[in-house]
Amino acid sequence: MDGSVYLFRSIAEFEAAEVPAGISSIAYGAGTLDLLLVHRPSQNLVVIFHAAADPATVSLPIFVGQGITQNLDASVLFVSDPALDFRIPIGWYTGDEKRHLQADLARVIRHVASTVGAENIIFEGSSAGGFAALVYSHAFPGSLAMAVNPQTDIYRYHQGKVDEYLTACWGGGKPPAKETVTSAIELYRESFPNYVLYLQNQRDEFHVMNHYEPWAQRFGELSGTRWTTIEGDWGDGHAPPPPFLQEAILQYALSFEGHWDRLIREGDFD
Repeated sequence: MDGSVYLFRSIAEFEAAEVPAGISSIAYGAGTLDLLLVHRPSQNLVVIFHAAADPATVSLPIFVGQGITQNLDASVLFVSDPALDFRIPIGWYTGDEKRHLQADLARVIRHVASTVGAENIIFEGSSAGGFAALVYSHAFPGSLAMAVNPQTDIYRYHQGKVDEYLTACWGGGKPPAKETVTSAIELYRESFPNYVLYLQNQRDEFHVMNHYEPWAQRFGELSGTRWTTIEGDWGDGHAPPPPFLQEAILQYALSFEGHWDRLIREGDFD
């Protein structure tokens, strides 16, 4: 990993520069938006979102997934959720009262993609990061989301964590619906411009019932054309696939060179 750190006074200043490999720390509201770019000579870009993390036990910023991406034929962009600045474990990359992250981060990703010359983009994340992968991929028509045990509706997550998030980020109220996506199902109900690999642990009963089944029921007619499910037994509860499997799926997906329709239609994930 390139350990160089580059400071930017605003997103506009970041957009005016050629994105350097290493860590970019962008002044953003009262905090920062922190990114790590691994730049490789490739037409592919993989954007990685982390899952929930306890700020009391981890150091910020968080750039997870370096192990599963180190051998990919792709540049890789890791994004740390600014919501953790509020000392909460989960923010779903949705922003807060003063920071419209979903719009701003999409701008940032577009600039990174342009800088590295990416023609094919995969958005990958687990749990809360899986929600982010679904939302941000939707903003990039023709891209692929690889969502691992994702939440598909923030308000169907554990109520205590939802309340903690709403208090810290939205003053106890709910984010404005016109500016902030809190349900990937409602977002995709309006349009389905991208493709989705949905990885689901069969023994994660809470997520199967509250997040996967509502998604599958709503978009069942598009299964096999716009999205497909990869199911597995990866352990009790909210366990993700082992790292070697996540890396293998990413490598396999990249082998389709952006023809995600073929990946969804023909992919032999067994």
